[in-house]
Amino acid sequence: MMFSGSEYKLNGEKVKIENDTISFSVFIEDQDVAVKLKMENSSKMSGKAVYTEGEVPLALTREMKK
Repeated sequence: MMFSGSEYKLNGEKVKIENDTISFSVFIEDQDVAVKLKMENSSKMSGKAVYTEGEVPLALTREMKK
C-alpha cells in the first residue's frame, strides 16, 4: 500500500479476497489498521480503514497511464 506523494510502501498482512472484496491489515504508527475494500467497477474501489481511534472512509480510483 502506498499513499499519493510518497514513495514509502506498507506491506499488507492477513490478505483475504472474497468475491469483489479484499481485506488486509497494515501496521502504522505502532498499531494495526484493518482495511476492507470493495470493487465498484473496473477502476474504482471503496471501503474503510478501522483502527483504535475509529474508522476512516477510503476511495480508490485507478489512474490510467497515457
